[in-house]
Amino acid sequence: MKKRVQNSIRTSIIALLACLCVPQMAVASTDDIETPPLINFFLGYELTDETATMLSRWDIVVLDMDQTYQFPEQMKLIKRLNPDIKLIAYISAGEINEARFHGGLGSPGRILADQIPEQWFLGRPSQSRISWWPGAWLMNATNGAPLINGERWNTFLPRYIHQELMSKGIWDGVFLDGGYSEVTSKFGAGLDINNDGIVDDPKTVDEAYRDGMKTLLQNTRKAIGDDRIIIANSSLEFAQETNGILFENFPRYGFDWPFRSMQDISPLLEQPNVLAINTNTNNLERPNDYRLMRYGLASTLIAGGYYSFDAGDAKHHRTWWYDEYEAPIGVPNSAPKNSSGLWSRQFTNGYVIVNPTKKAITIQLPTRYQKLFGRQDPQINTGEILNEVSVPPEDGLLLVKPKG
Repeated sequence: MKKRVQNSIRTSIIALLACLCVPQMAVASTDDIETPPLINFFLGYELTDETATMLSRWDIVVLDMDQTYQFPEQMKLIKRLNPDIKLIAYISAGEINEARFHGGLGSPGRILADQIPEQWFLGRPSQSRISWWPGAWLMNATNGAPLINGERWNTFLPRYIHQELMSKGIWDGVFLDGGYSEVTSKFGAGLDINNDGIVDDPKTVDEAYRDGMKTLLQNTRKAIGDDRIIIANSSLEFAQETNGILFENFPRYGFDWPFRSMQDISPLLEQPNVLAINTNTNNLERPNDYRLMRYGLASTLIAGGYYSFDAGDAKHHRTWWYDEYEAPIGVPNSAPKNSSGLWSRQFTNGYVIVNPTKKAITIQLPTRYQKLFGRQDPQINTGEILNEVSVPPEDGLLLVKPKG
Protein backbone atom coordinates (compact mmCIF):
# COMPACT_ATOMS: atom_id res chain seq x y z
CA MET A 1 0.00 0.00 0.00
CA LYS A 2 1.45 3.32 -1.03
CA LYS A 3 1.51 6.27 1.27
CA ARG A 4 -1.92 7.80 0.94
CA VAL A 5 -1.14 11.46 1.14
CA GLN A 6 1.54 13.32 -0.77
CA ASN A 7 3.18 16.42 0.70
CA SER A 8 0.99 18.82 -1.29
CA ILE A 9 -2.13 17.13 0.02
CA ARG A 10 -0.79 17.20 3.56
CA THR A 11 -0.20 20.91 3.26
CA SER A 12 -3.78 21.49 2.10
CA ILE A 13 -5.18 19.39 4.92
CA ILE A 14 -3.07 21.02 7.61
CA ALA A 15 -4.14 24.45 6.40
CA LEU A 16 -7.75 23.33 6.33
CA LEU A 17 -7.59 21.94 9.86
CA ALA A 18 -6.08 25.15 11.12
CA CYS A 19 -9.06 27.01 9.71
CA LEU A 20 -11.55 24.52 11.12
CA CYS A 21 -9.83 24.38 14.52
CA VAL A 22 -10.08 20.60 14.87
CA PRO A 23 -7.67 19.88 17.72
CA GLN A 24 -7.70 16.08 17.62
CA MET A 25 -6.19 15.78 14.14
CA ALA A 26 -2.50 15.00 13.86
CA VAL A 27 0.00 16.31 11.32
CA ALA A 28 0.95 13.57 8.86
CA SER A 29 4.35 11.95 8.96
CA THR A 30 6.76 12.88 6.21
CA ASP A 31 8.45 9.47 6.27
CA ASP A 32 8.15 7.54 3.04
CA ILE A 33 7.18 4.35 4.86
CA GLU A 34 3.84 2.69 4.41
CA THR A 35 1.14 3.32 6.98
CA PRO A 36 -1.93 1.24 7.94
CA PRO A 37 -4.33 0.58 5.02
CA LEU A 38 -7.60 2.43 5.63
CA ILE A 39 -11.11 2.34 4.21
CA ASN A 40 -13.85 4.88 4.97
CA PHE A 41 -17.55 4.09 4.59
CA PHE A 42 -18.78 7.64 4.12
CA LEU A 43 -22.50 7.26 3.42
CA GLY A 44 -23.73 10.67 4.54
CA TYR A 45 -25.63 12.91 2.16
CA GLU A 46 -23.55 16.09 2.27
CA LEU A 47 -20.10 16.19 0.70
CA THR A 48 -18.36 19.54 1.16
CA ASP A 49 -14.94 20.63 -0.07
CA GLU A 50 -13.66 20.28 3.50
CA THR A 51 -14.99 16.74 3.80
CA ALA A 52 -13.67 15.80 0.37
CA THR A 53 -10.23 17.06 1.39
CA MET A 54 -10.32 14.99 4.56
CA LEU A 55 -11.50 11.87 2.72
CA SER A 56 -8.56 12.10 0.34
CA ARG A 57 -6.36 10.79 3.16
CA TRP A 58 -7.88 7.31 3.02
CA ASP A 59 -6.82 4.50 0.67
CA ILE A 60 -10.38 3.47 -0.19
CA VAL A 61 -13.57 5.48 0.27
CA VAL A 62 -17.06 4.04 -0.17
CA LEU A 63 -19.62 6.71 -1.09
CA ASP A 64 -23.25 6.51 -2.11
CA MET A 65 -23.68 6.09 -5.85
CA ASP A 66 -25.70 9.34 -6.00
CA GLN A 67 -22.71 11.46 -4.97
CA THR A 68 -21.55 11.77 -8.58
CA TYR A 69 -24.92 13.45 -9.24
CA GLN A 70 -25.20 15.46 -6.02
CA PHE A 71 -21.57 16.57 -5.59
CA PRO A 72 -19.60 15.93 -8.80
CA GLU A 73 -16.99 18.61 -8.13
CA GLN A 74 -16.23 17.29 -4.65
CA MET A 75 -15.83 13.78 -6.06
CA LYS A 76 -13.33 15.11 -8.58
CA LEU A 77 -11.54 16.98 -5.78
CA ILE A 78 -10.93 13.75 -3.87
CA LYS A 79 -9.34 12.18 -6.94
CA ARG A 80 -7.34 15.28 -7.71
CA LEU A 81 -5.88 15.42 -4.20
CA ASN A 82 -5.11 11.71 -4.13
CA PRO A 83 -4.89 10.10 -7.59
CA ASP A 84 -4.13 6.71 -5.98
CA ILE A 85 -7.35 6.60 -3.97
CA LYS A 86 -10.03 4.04 -4.84
CA LEU A 87 -13.60 5.37 -4.87
CA ILE A 88 -16.22 2.67 -4.46
CA ALA A 89 -19.92 3.14 -5.25
CA TYR A 90 -22.34 2.03 -2.55
CA ILE A 91 -25.43 0.18 -3.77
CA SER A 92 -27.56 -2.55 -2.24
CA ALA A 93 -27.64 -5.93 -3.96
CA GLY A 94 -30.59 -7.22 -1.97
CA GLU A 95 -32.73 -4.15 -1.25
CA ILE A 96 -33.91 -0.85 -2.67
CA ASN A 97 -34.41 2.06 -0.31
CA GLU A 98 -37.68 3.96 -0.59
CA ALA A 99 -35.68 7.20 -0.77
CA ARG A 100 -34.36 6.14 -4.19
CA PHE A 101 -37.87 6.57 -5.64
CA HIS A 102 -37.88 10.22 -4.55
CA GLY A 103 -34.37 11.28 -5.59
CA GLY A 104 -33.46 13.72 -8.34
CA LEU A 105 -34.71 12.63 -11.75
CA GLY A 106 -31.18 12.32 -13.12
CA SER A 107 -29.66 10.67 -10.07
CA PRO A 108 -28.37 7.09 -10.38
CA GLY A 109 -30.62 5.94 -7.54
CA ARG A 110 -33.74 7.36 -9.15
CA ILE A 111 -32.80 5.91 -12.53
CA LEU A 112 -32.47 2.53 -10.84
CA ALA A 113 -35.70 2.77 -8.88
CA ASP A 114 -37.77 3.87 -11.87
CA GLN A 115 -36.79 0.72 -13.78
CA ILE A 116 -37.82 -1.80 -11.11
CA PRO A 117 -41.06 -3.67 -11.85
CA GLU A 118 -43.25 -4.61 -8.90
CA GLN A 119 -42.72 -8.31 -9.64
CA TRP A 120 -39.05 -8.09 -8.59
CA PHE A 121 -39.83 -7.34 -4.95
CA LEU A 122 -39.72 -10.35 -2.64
CA GLY A 123 -42.58 -10.55 -0.20
CA ARG A 124 -45.36 -12.73 1.11
CA PRO A 125 -48.60 -13.80 -0.57
CA SER A 126 -50.43 -11.10 1.40
CA GLN A 127 -47.64 -8.50 1.31
CA SER A 128 -45.77 -7.65 -1.88
CA ARG A 129 -43.03 -5.62 -0.16
CA ILE A 130 -41.25 -6.33 3.11
CA SER A 131 -38.33 -4.72 4.93
CA TRP A 132 -35.88 -5.46 7.71
CA TRP A 133 -33.86 -2.23 7.67
CA PRO A 134 -36.38 0.64 7.90
CA GLY A 135 -37.41 1.90 4.47
CA ALA A 136 -35.43 -0.71 2.51
CA TRP A 137 -37.52 -3.14 0.45
CA LEU A 138 -36.25 -6.68 -0.10
CA MET A 139 -35.52 -7.56 -3.72
CA ASN A 140 -35.92 -11.02 -5.23
CA ALA A 141 -32.36 -11.96 -6.15
CA THR A 142 -33.18 -15.63 -6.79
CA ASN A 143 -32.69 -17.35 -10.13
CA GLY A 144 -36.41 -18.13 -10.09
CA ALA A 145 -37.61 -14.53 -9.85
CA PRO A 146 -40.09 -13.48 -12.55
CA LEU A 147 -38.59 -12.63 -15.93
CA ILE A 148 -39.57 -9.13 -17.05
CA ASN A 149 -38.42 -8.16 -20.54
CA GLY A 150 -36.03 -11.10 -20.42
CA GLU A 151 -34.35 -10.01 -17.17
CA ARG A 152 -34.39 -10.75 -13.47
CA TRP A 153 -33.08 -8.57 -10.68
CA ASN A 154 -29.82 -10.53 -10.60
CA THR A 155 -29.20 -9.89 -14.31
CA PHE A 156 -30.57 -6.35 -14.47
CA LEU A 157 -28.62 -4.87 -11.54
CA PRO A 158 -25.16 -5.87 -12.87
CA ARG A 159 -25.98 -4.33 -16.24
CA TYR A 160 -27.18 -1.17 -14.50
CA ILE A 161 -23.96 -1.00 -12.42
CA HIS A 162 -21.89 -1.12 -15.58
CA GLN A 163 -23.95 1.33 -17.63
CA GLU A 164 -24.88 3.91 -14.99
CA LEU A 165 -21.94 3.75 -12.57
CA MET A 166 -18.73 2.22 -13.88
CA SER A 167 -19.02 3.83 -17.31
CA LYS A 168 -18.83 7.31 -15.73
CA GLY A 169 -15.10 6.92 -15.13
CA ILE A 170 -14.74 8.05 -11.52
CA TRP A 171 -15.68 4.82 -9.75
CA ASP A 172 -13.07 2.11 -9.13
CA GLY A 173 -15.53 -0.51 -8.00
CA VAL A 174 -18.76 -1.25 -6.19
CA PHE A 175 -19.72 -2.04 -2.59
CA LEU A 176 -22.73 -4.35 -2.58
CA ASP A 177 -24.61 -4.02 0.68
CA GLY A 178 -27.38 -6.46 1.47
CA GLY A 179 -25.62 -9.32 -0.30
CA TYR A 180 -27.58 -11.84 1.73
CA SER A 181 -26.69 -15.53 1.72
CA GLU A 182 -30.01 -16.16 3.48
CA VAL A 183 -32.99 -13.95 4.26
CA THR A 184 -35.42 -15.70 6.59
CA SER A 185 -33.41 -14.96 9.75
CA LYS A 186 -33.87 -11.23 9.12
CA PHE A 187 -37.09 -10.97 7.12
CA GLY A 188 -38.95 -13.90 8.66
CA ALA A 189 -40.68 -16.92 7.19
CA GLY A 190 -43.74 -17.04 4.95
CA LEU A 191 -41.95 -15.75 1.84
CA ASP A 192 -43.04 -16.43 -1.73
CA ILE A 193 -40.01 -16.50 -4.03
CA ASN A 194 -41.78 -17.19 -7.33
CA ASN A 195 -44.90 -15.04 -6.94
CA ASP A 196 -47.28 -18.00 -7.19
CA GLY A 197 -49.21 -17.00 -4.06
CA ILE A 198 -47.90 -19.98 -2.08
CA VAL A 199 -45.58 -19.75 0.93
CA ASP A 200 -42.24 -21.43 0.30
CA ASP A 201 -40.27 -23.49 2.78
CA PRO A 202 -37.68 -21.33 4.63
CA LYS A 203 -34.83 -23.66 3.73
CA THR A 204 -35.83 -23.55 0.07
CA VAL A 205 -36.03 -19.75 0.21
CA ASP A 206 -32.58 -19.37 1.75
CA GLU A 207 -30.93 -21.80 -0.65
CA ALA A 208 -32.54 -20.10 -3.63
CA TYR A 209 -31.51 -16.67 -2.38
CA ARG A 210 -27.92 -17.75 -1.82
CA ASP A 211 -27.69 -19.24 -5.32
CA GLY A 212 -29.30 -16.17 -6.86
CA MET A 213 -27.02 -13.75 -5.04
CA LYS A 214 -24.01 -15.71 -6.24
CA THR A 215 -25.35 -15.33 -9.77
CA LEU A 216 -25.75 -11.58 -9.21
CA LEU A 217 -22.14 -11.25 -8.08
CA GLN A 218 -20.85 -13.35 -10.97
CA ASN A 219 -22.86 -11.26 -13.41
CA THR A 220 -21.49 -8.10 -11.84
CA ARG A 221 -17.93 -9.31 -12.36
CA LYS A 222 -18.68 -10.09 -16.00
CA ALA A 223 -20.27 -6.67 -16.46
CA ILE A 224 -17.59 -4.48 -14.88
CA GLY A 225 -14.47 -6.52 -15.60
CA ASP A 226 -11.61 -7.89 -13.55
CA ASP A 227 -9.95 -4.51 -13.02
CA ARG A 228 -12.81 -3.17 -10.86
CA ILE A 229 -13.25 -3.92 -7.16
CA ILE A 230 -16.27 -5.77 -5.75
CA ILE A 231 -16.81 -5.73 -1.97
CA ALA A 232 -19.74 -7.49 -0.29
CA ASN A 233 -21.09 -7.00 3.21
CA SER A 234 -20.57 -9.70 5.83
CA SER A 235 -21.42 -12.99 4.06
CA LEU A 236 -18.44 -15.31 3.69
CA GLU A 237 -20.38 -17.39 1.16
CA PHE A 238 -19.35 -15.07 -1.65
CA ALA A 239 -15.62 -14.73 -1.03
CA GLN A 240 -14.71 -16.31 -4.37
CA GLU A 241 -16.93 -13.88 -6.27
CA THR A 242 -15.49 -10.73 -4.68
CA ASN A 243 -12.30 -8.86 -3.87
CA GLY A 244 -13.30 -8.48 -0.26
CA ILE A 245 -15.83 -8.87 2.51
CA LEU A 246 -16.71 -6.26 5.13
CA PHE A 247 -16.81 -7.47 8.72
CA GLU A 248 -19.02 -4.80 10.25
CA ASN A 249 -19.38 -3.90 13.94
CA PHE A 250 -16.20 -5.70 15.05
CA PRO A 251 -15.71 -6.83 17.84
CA ARG A 252 -19.25 -6.35 19.14
CA TYR A 253 -20.20 -9.97 18.49
CA GLY A 254 -16.88 -11.47 19.51
CA PHE A 255 -13.24 -11.36 18.51
CA ASP A 256 -12.41 -14.88 17.39
CA TRP A 257 -14.85 -15.58 14.53
CA PRO A 258 -14.26 -12.49 12.36
CA PHE A 259 -10.54 -12.40 13.15
CA ARG A 260 -9.97 -16.00 12.11
CA SER A 261 -12.45 -15.82 9.23
CA MET A 262 -10.50 -12.97 7.65
CA GLN A 263 -7.39 -15.13 7.61
CA ASP A 264 -9.29 -18.16 6.29
CA ILE A 265 -11.00 -16.47 3.35
CA SER A 266 -8.15 -14.21 2.27
CA PRO A 267 -6.67 -16.84 -0.11
CA LEU A 268 -10.08 -17.28 -1.79
CA LEU A 269 -10.55 -13.65 -2.79
CA GLU A 270 -9.89 -12.13 -6.15
CA GLN A 271 -7.02 -9.67 -6.37
CA PRO A 272 -6.59 -6.98 -5.23
CA ASN A 273 -7.61 -8.25 -1.81
CA VAL A 274 -9.67 -5.67 0.09
CA LEU A 275 -10.88 -7.44 3.20
CA ALA A 276 -12.16 -4.84 5.65
CA ILE A 277 -13.09 -4.52 9.31
CA ASN A 278 -15.38 -1.78 10.59
CA THR A 279 -15.16 -1.01 14.29
CA ASN A 280 -17.55 1.60 15.59
CA THR A 281 -19.02 3.24 18.67
CA ASN A 282 -22.48 1.70 18.23
CA ASN A 283 -24.09 4.91 16.91
CA LEU A 284 -22.75 7.02 19.75
CA GLU A 285 -20.49 10.02 19.16
CA ARG A 286 -17.34 8.75 20.85
CA PRO A 287 -14.40 9.68 18.61
CA ASN A 288 -12.13 9.68 21.66
CA ASP A 289 -12.62 5.97 22.39
CA TYR A 290 -8.98 5.36 21.57
CA ARG A 291 -8.87 1.91 23.16
CA LEU A 292 -11.68 0.62 20.93
CA MET A 293 -10.10 2.25 17.88
CA ARG A 294 -6.73 0.62 18.60
CA TYR A 295 -8.34 -2.75 19.33
CA GLY A 296 -9.99 -2.81 15.92
CA LEU A 297 -6.99 -1.39 14.07
CA ALA A 298 -4.44 -3.78 15.55
CA SER A 299 -6.74 -6.75 14.91
CA THR A 300 -7.20 -5.69 11.29
CA LEU A 301 -3.48 -5.23 10.69
CA ILE A 302 -2.64 -8.62 12.14
CA ALA A 303 -5.41 -10.37 10.18
CA GLY A 304 -4.45 -8.49 7.01
CA GLY A 305 -7.10 -6.01 5.91
CA TYR A 306 -8.30 -2.44 5.56
CA TYR A 307 -9.58 -0.66 8.66
CA SER A 308 -12.59 1.56 9.24
CA PHE A 309 -13.57 3.29 12.48
CA ASP A 310 -16.66 5.45 12.77
CA ALA A 311 -19.83 6.08 14.79
CA GLY A 312 -21.86 3.06 13.67
CA ASP A 313 -23.98 1.31 11.07
CA ALA A 314 -26.48 4.18 11.14
CA LYS A 315 -23.72 6.81 11.15
CA HIS A 316 -21.23 5.75 8.51
CA HIS A 317 -20.17 9.29 7.69
CA ARG A 318 -17.26 10.32 9.86
CA THR A 319 -13.73 11.52 9.08
CA TRP A 320 -12.18 10.73 12.45
CA TRP A 321 -8.39 10.61 12.20
CA TYR A 322 -5.88 9.14 14.66
CA ASP A 323 -2.17 9.17 15.44
CA GLU A 324 -2.03 5.45 14.67
CA TYR A 325 -3.22 6.05 11.10
CA GLU A 326 0.12 7.72 10.40
CA ALA A 327 2.30 5.11 12.10
CA PRO A 328 5.13 4.19 9.69
CA ILE A 329 4.96 0.45 10.37
CA GLY A 330 5.66 -0.69 6.80
CA VAL A 331 4.17 -3.92 5.44
CA PRO A 332 3.79 -7.37 7.03
CA ASN A 333 6.87 -9.57 6.77
CA SER A 334 5.69 -12.47 8.93
CA ALA A 335 2.55 -14.48 9.59
CA PRO A 336 0.27 -13.67 12.55
CA LYS A 337 1.47 -15.29 15.77
CA ASN A 338 -0.46 -16.28 18.88
CA SER A 339 1.32 -16.58 22.20
CA SER A 340 0.11 -16.33 25.80
CA GLY A 341 -3.27 -15.07 24.62
CA LEU A 342 -1.80 -12.24 22.54
CA TRP A 343 -1.79 -11.99 18.75
CA SER A 344 1.12 -10.22 17.11
CA ARG A 345 2.65 -9.63 13.70
CA GLN A 346 5.95 -8.20 12.56
CA PHE A 347 6.08 -5.49 9.91
CA THR A 348 9.05 -4.17 7.97
CA ASN A 349 9.25 -1.14 10.26
CA GLY A 350 7.04 -2.07 13.17
CA TYR A 351 5.31 -4.55 15.41
CA VAL A 352 1.57 -4.86 16.03
CA ILE A 353 0.02 -6.56 19.06
CA VAL A 354 -3.59 -7.16 20.07
CA ASN A 355 -4.85 -8.47 23.40
CA PRO A 356 -8.37 -9.95 23.07
CA THR A 357 -8.41 -11.20 26.67
CA LYS A 358 -9.95 -9.60 29.75
CA LYS A 359 -6.63 -8.99 31.53
CA ALA A 360 -3.45 -7.05 30.83
CA ILE A 361 -0.58 -9.16 29.48
CA THR A 362 3.12 -8.31 29.47
CA ILE A 363 5.35 -9.79 26.78
CA GLN A 364 9.01 -9.67 25.80
CA LEU A 365 9.47 -8.04 22.40
CA PRO A 366 11.60 -9.74 19.72
CA THR A 367 13.78 -6.63 19.54
CA ARG A 368 13.64 -3.03 20.72
CA TYR A 369 10.60 -1.11 19.55
CA GLN A 370 9.27 2.34 20.21
CA LYS A 371 5.79 3.42 21.15
CA LEU A 372 4.23 6.07 18.96
CA PHE A 373 4.62 9.64 20.12
CA GLY A 374 1.06 10.91 19.91
CA ARG A 375 -1.08 13.77 21.11
CA GLN A 376 -4.44 12.02 21.39
CA ASP A 377 -3.77 9.36 24.03
CA PRO A 378 -0.44 10.34 25.65
CA GLN A 379 -0.77 7.70 28.39
CA ILE A 380 -0.43 5.01 25.71
CA ASN A 381 1.53 6.75 22.96
CA THR A 382 4.45 7.89 25.10
CA GLY A 383 7.24 7.54 22.55
CA GLU A 384 9.30 5.38 24.92
CA ILE A 385 11.66 2.67 23.64
CA LEU A 386 10.87 -0.79 24.99
CA ASN A 387 12.19 -4.33 25.29
CA GLU A 388 8.92 -5.53 26.80
CA VAL A 389 5.43 -4.10 26.84
CA SER A 390 2.19 -4.52 28.75
CA VAL A 391 -0.91 -4.60 26.56
CA PRO A 392 -4.16 -3.63 28.34
CA PRO A 393 -7.20 -5.92 28.04
CA GLU A 394 -9.13 -5.71 24.76
CA ASP A 395 -6.64 -3.25 23.37
CA GLY A 396 -3.95 -3.11 20.74
CA LEU A 397 -0.60 -1.42 20.18
CA LEU A 398 1.31 -0.25 17.14
CA LEU A 399 5.06 -0.05 17.73
CA VAL A 400 7.76 1.20 15.35
CA LYS A 401 11.47 0.60 15.02
CA PRO A 402 13.48 3.31 16.79
CA LYS A 403 15.39 5.67 14.55
CA GLY A 404 19.15 5.44 14.68
